[in-house]
Amino acid sequence: MQDPYILFKNIKKARLAAGLSQEELAEKLGVSAKTISAYETGRAIPPSPTLIRIAEITNVSVDELAGNGNVSSKHQEIEKKLKKLEERVANLEQLMIKLLKKSRL
Repeated sequence: MQDPYILFKNIKKARLAAGLSQEELAEKLGVSAKTISAYETGRAIPPSPTLIRIAEITNVSVDELAGNGNVSSKHQEIEKKLKKLEERVANLEQLMIKLLKKSRL
């Protein structure tokens, strides 16, 4: 079961990782530092547009803030598999071209 407070914890982690104080993040969002404190402790839930801005400011995806950090790793894994498939298809194409050339000779 996922921690119900993960969003609040991750907002704080993202802020700290970005090297921002609560006051600095608050200024960038146009809210008070008390509001940031409330977001980080779970006393308030940031509205979606604010959550998106927090993600942009801290350079963390909304998925990661929500505790779905494994989403990006899954995407990376899928991208690697697709790249391997593309390489195999390219190799098969080259092999087919060679075979066709040989059969014409």
